[in-house]
Amino acid sequence: MYQQQTDWTYYAKNEVVTPADAVARAAALRAEGTDFRDTLVC
Repeated sequence: MYQQQTDWTYYAKNEVVTPADAVARAAALRAEGTDFRDTLVC
């Protein structure tokens, strides 16, 4: 059985983001108290 826990997922459309930048952006969202943000448009 495979089980995975994800603390966060970060997606930047049409943008190349380094792993360090993704971590920094996620940390900034966490610091401002953001628990969830869904900005994907289907």
